[in-house]
Amino acid sequence: PYTTLFRSCVDVCPFIPFKKISLEECAEIAKNVAREAGETLGVPVYLYGAAATEEQRRELSFLRKGGYESLGSKLSVCPPDFGPTALTESAQKAGALCIGARNFLLAYNINLNTKDIALAKNIAKELRTQLCGIKTLGWYIDEYGFCQVSVNIEDYKKAPLYLVYETCKNIAGKLNTAVTGSELIGLLPKDAMLDSAKFYLNKQNRIMLGMRHEEVFNTVITNLNLSQITPFIPDEKILELKLKSLDRKSVV
Repeated sequence: PYTTLFRSCVDVCPFIPFKKISLEECAEIAKNVAREAGETLGVPVYLYGAAATEEQRRELSFLRKGGYESLGSKLSVCPPDFGPTALTESAQKAGALCIGARNFLLAYNINLNTKDIALAKNIAKELRTQLCGIKTLGWYIDEYGFCQVSVNIEDYKKAPLYLVYETCKNIAGKLNTAVTGSELIGLLPKDAMLDSAKFYLNKQNRIMLGMRHEEVFNTVITNLNLSQITPFIPDEKILELKLKSLDRKSVV
């Protein structure tokens, strides 16, 4: 049932535990899907993350190193878990698939009041030195006219949004620049928003109990300035709310 999807658009497919399922169960699903894709599509398939068969294969960066151009040599020195181990016609056309299991990843960008990409890279480096569970990159966005620290939060329990943002603010301040806001790419679980809401409400000597959801979410949106670039709409950005919205549409 997955082969039509893979054939049309997928290069990386993670299975992520959300409700009533474990990471280990997601890893088993990933292995079954990878086997089907390799056998049905005739393309190389690598398992990564919690489904990886070797420790070094847990990281996508290892499997992606060299890109499509190095695929022929990679197949011989690092054989795929499923599918052809040589650069067949199918592999030449489609490349390779990476299928795995991981926890929820937050793609989070922090906006800086500078165009100095070297400074952004320094802030990014210091940020990942200070916090666990993140990967960072400093870059300049021509469309915006300023630099960002791009953060992949791989464990939002160890590195909640508020901690990443406030730590980045402190680092930037010491380097004579400022954080002006942030943006979230894709969706995030509701508890990631609630963790940050608790932090900022505690700073204001306020409690969440009895507070309307809109007010709770707006506390986070305001303190992280999540709408600096595009409006942050909770119904569109918070996973549980988005799923409820889709359910309502399917009923209609």
